[in-house]
Amino acid sequence: MAYLFWAYSLVWVGIFLYLYGLARRSRALERQVAELVERSRGSARTQAPAGGRRAGGGPS
Repeated sequence: MAYLFWAYSLVWVGIFLYLYGLARRSRALERQVAELVERSRGSARTQAPAGGRRAGGGPS
């Protein structure tokens, strides 16, 4: 019975470690996305031509 307990314990520890790693990566990705959104908002404000149209004149 002791082997069964330790086997289940090891599996659960592995599952929790895996979920912890996923949560950390998810938080890191959320920070990166937030940073990219802020960069894009900042660059859109500073680089937008007057009138709200793109430079170049033609459709893209």
